[in-house]
Amino acid sequence: MVKEDRLIAPHEVLKEIEKKDDVLLQWARKHKRMFKGLDQKQLQTVMDILHKFPRLVDPGKVIPDADPFVVALAKEMNRQGSLFGKCIVVTQEKLSSGKPKIPNVCQHYGIEYTPVIDVLKKEKWKF
Repeated sequence: MVKEDRLIAPHEVLKEIEKKDDVLLQWARKHKRMFKGLDQKQLQTVMDILHKFPRLVDPGKVIPDADPFVVALAKEMNRQGSLFGKCIVVTQEKLSSGKPKIPNVCQHYGIEYTPVIDVLKKEKWKF
């Protein structure tokens, strides 16, 4: 999926992953091409997200939360269009009636989201 540019994430996700040296970090380092830089449109969307959902992130964290960047990248990719169809956010989070989560923000912006397990099933991964 990474080789086909069907699995992407903002560079801020890599920054979050780098907090812990584990198997995920080793995998991410081998697949750095999937991590995309921030452009002006995404930055504007991040600012809009944080204005509308200020509790999405913890301002006290040393490394910024990647959540608004994930949604902003999906929004921009969907605006640009893709050879593989629409950009879908993959998350383990669920809609929340309290502190907003990625699904709440995706829903607000009309971005589809799905759990990781559904992606694995769709791609017919076996373990």
